[in-house]
Amino acid sequence: MTVTTGAIGVTASVEGGVATLVLSNPLRKNALTVQMWADLATAVQELDARADVRVMVIRGADGNFSSGLDLAYLIEADLTADSTIDPATVTSPAELAITRANTPVVAVIEGHCLGGGALVAIAADIRIASTSARLSLPPSKLGVVYPASSIRYLVALIGPSRAKLLLLTAETLDAAGALAIGLVDRVVPAEGLDEEIRALTRAILRGSALSQVATKRLVEACADRPGDLESERNRWHSLSLSSGELAEGIASFVERRKPVFGWSPGKDAPARDVAADPETDVPSAVGEHVADLDVRTTTR
Repeated sequence: MTVTTGAIGVTASVEGGVATLVLSNPLRKNALTVQMWADLATAVQELDARADVRVMVIRGADGNFSSGLDLAYLIEADLTADSTIDPATVTSPAELAITRANTPVVAVIEGHCLGGGALVAIAADIRIASTSARLSLPPSKLGVVYPASSIRYLVALIGPSRAKLLLLTAETLDAAGALAIGLVDRVVPAEGLDEEIRALTRAILRGSALSQVATKRLVEACADRPGDLESERNRWHSLSLSSGELAEGIASFVERRKPVFGWSPGKDAPARDVAADPETDVPSAVGEHVADLDVRTTTR
């Protein structure tokens, strides 16, 4: 099903534990304006803090994910040697909000997924692509230098050689090509995309939020802080005992019933090691609450 909003902005809705964020800029294949980048960052942060949200899905309107940063921001800017403009201050807060979220984030990729749009998808935990997807990272066509965090996520995802191939050539990959190099995780026919997303989110909803947050943080540690991996794992294991999550999981197995996990991220979760994050100097997005932005949030 193609999502249509008709408006420019980021739309958020919550239903059955799943938050869906829709990127919409119809006349420009969902190019992300400066305001949309800020709204995306704030929406992710606010939804991640909600106890009723267990999964976030990011997708684009009208059959496209996003054609990237709206270049009006740079076309109108002073780009001389004296300029202080830096696209990283626009795009990085949203990427970092996605990667730092405790909530699993799924990118649903249809049609164009280019430049900054691809960076949003790469920051997500899981990428599901329609057969219509076309992905490209074209900074070399524009003289742009991507943010350090963006390069780090890309290299962690597909490796240094393939990252350089994409960035140096600005090659456009179809869905099968993206799957072959690990840039997306699954490719689904367009007519089956929504059912695939429903099945995926249902599977995540059935699991322990504690185990899922621990998984995200431990996978991060493998790439960013391998020396901390064992201590990080031990902290989460201790919490699985003290929270009762492990006991509930084993009891449900023995009793042949569905588990009823009660833990949710909050003050009991081990703090993310922000001090060890290379991108802590990037300014955070401005905003208080999703409902206070040009982000329409509905709960059905």
